[in-house]
Amino acid sequence: MDPNKMEGGARPPFFDAPKTQGGEAAANAVPLSARTGPQAPAAAKTVPEPAQPPVSGEKTPLTCTQQAAPTAEGCEKTAPAYGPQPAQAERAPGPQAAPSPAPAKDAPPPAYAGPRPASATEVPGPAPVAPAPARPVWAKWMAPAALLSWLWGWAYVRGWLLGFENGPLFRVLFCALFLAGVEWMCRAAGRPASKESRLWLALWVALTADYTFKTASLFYNEAVMMWEFAALHLAAAYWVLARAGVLTEQRTGPFLPLDVLRAMIAVPFGNFFLRVRVLARALGDFLQSLAHRKKGNLWAGLVTLCAAAVVVLLAARLLASADDAFGAALEAFFRWFTLPEAMVTELVYFLLGLPVGAYLFGLAAGALKTVPDPARGPALRAGAEKLRLAPAGALGLSMALLLALYAAFFAVQLNYLTGGFFGSLPAGFTAAEYARRGFFELCAVVVLNFSVLTAAAKASRIPLRQSPALKGLAALLCLSNLLFAAVGASKMFLYIRRFGFTPKRIVSGWFILVLALLTVLALITLFRPFPVVRVAAAVFCGLFLALCLSQPDLWLRAANRQLVAAGVLDEEDVGDRLLYARPQYSTWD
Repeated sequence: MDPNKMEGGARPPFFDAPKTQGGEAAANAVPLSARTGPQAPAAAKTVPEPAQPPVSGEKTPLTCTQQAAPTAEGCEKTAPAYGPQPAQAERAPGPQAAPSPAPAKDAPPPAYAGPRPASATEVPGPAPVAPAPARPVWAKWMAPAALLSWLWGWAYVRGWLLGFENGPLFRVLFCALFLAGVEWMCRAAGRPASKESRLWLALWVALTADYTFKTASLFYNEAVMMWEFAALHLAAAYWVLARAGVLTEQRTGPFLPLDVLRAMIAVPFGNFFLRVRVLARALGDFLQSLAHRKKGNLWAGLVTLCAAAVVVLLAARLLASADDAFGAALEAFFRWFTLPEAMVTELVYFLLGLPVGAYLFGLAAGALKTVPDPARGPALRAGAEKLRLAPAGALGLSMALLLALYAAFFAVQLNYLTGGFFGSLPAGFTAAEYARRGFFELCAVVVLNFSVLTAAAKASRIPLRQSPALKGLAALLCLSNLLFAAVGASKMFLYIRRFGFTPKRIVSGWFILVLALLTVLALITLFRPFPVVRVAAAVFCGLFLALCLSQPDLWLRAANRQLVAAGVLDEEDVGDRLLYARPQYSTWD
């Protein structure tokens, strides 16, 4: 039959292969797509026709006329890749290509090599199904730590909130458990301790020891009781973030307020239910492994035991009704399982400690879930630089108006404000009225000036230190802060000199001292830059620790008694709680 009159008029998309002995090369010249089975003609004469366009993504095969030396071997090598491939036994004898090496163990799977449609465009297949999201992988230490956090909550409620009996003992127990647990969790997670974390730990331990010592000695910690209680909690939370290495800049810096909010609110409340998820996962994995180990007999055994317990209880009830002696013996036996009142109280403490333990575990485990990112701080600094939108002229005018207001205030009230420096009272004022009136308002003005300085430093288009005008106005604001602090200190000094010390007067005087020192640091950093936030945090913590460890409740009573003996004071004024304390509670005298 004439090969040009084949069915459908189809001709091979190739060229005529040169004739070789036995017509074997002609058989090889037949296109692969025309070989539909083992009965394909081996010696049919082919007529070349234009090649089919290649499938998208494949190269156009070269014809023998395009090659330097067209041979049967070369033609077979340039056959297109699409179409069914002939079996190995059907290939003509001759030199064969070297077998391709076996794919590596981790190599990606080979491309699809099956039949493709003989068209210019490729028909897309079905879209791959996205795999189901995998469950989060949690470390092995999280489940034991979640169980330990139950003890944290119980010990905290027992020692810090409701447990007045043996309270100091449970405070020490809680601190030991919390410190050991967080340290163990950090080491299990591979987080090394930084030097700064040890400093925050020392601050927390010192405040806790001082607070526990005062309460254990039945000594009224009236002066700094509330502030010390809040400070030791803040120090503990901040130490956890520092120990886990997840502070914003890996250390204390300008983002100190942000890290405080993260330590007290964002991290613990953001992971408040993490303990429930960890324990549920651990319980589910344990039951699943147990069920696989018992080959499905776990639930059948539990059902059987429950049914047996119902039968035993029913039989015991019937026998107790049938015989009084047996009923009395059975009642005496079950009395052993009745919880005493002390155990019921501890159970109440345990239940109240559940949210406390969830908060503490969320703080510690949530901090360790966060990956330390050294680039976070520089990224936030770069983002803060984009907020420099305020024109330097507008900022300078605002600061100048504020300074003009302060100058007018001092000019009008010069005699009133300077009376405390000379020990004289303005007309119509008592010492108590003079000291109390305006004291807290002056402190608020100092804090407001700090806010203005911070906003000017961070929002000005021109950096504050690079503008002589802005730098000069900022320096004047710092000087006005010092003047306000001096006026407040003079008022408080006059008040103490006439009426003696009280816990509130001591804390107020300490606060004025802190504001003055922070103002001095801000003034220095205008002309000689240094990490002012780190230094300010160290100064504040050091002064507060000194205030607490100095035992102000002791020396204020001693100072007031000396003032009474010298005739300066008519009677001792130490505050309500200390004044009416029973003598046996004042063992420090």
